[in-house]
Amino acid sequence: MLSPDAELLKREVTAIRTAYTADLRAARATGKPPHSCPPETGKPKLTPKQMLAELEKIPPAKRG
Repeated sequence: MLSPDAELLKREVTAIRTAYTADLRAARATGKPPHSCPPETGKPKLTPKQMLAELEKIPPAKRG
């Protein structure tokens, strides 16, 4: 059985992905180069453990 936090984490990842995609679209719409190049939809290249490690690199002051 999954932890009760699993659904919370899933929603948080979805929100992060949505904001990230919106940032990329906004950059393209204004002619700016994207700040990064994500993998194709449905083909993530990070494991969940790697993703959490990357998220932990965000300074606490910049976390939502």
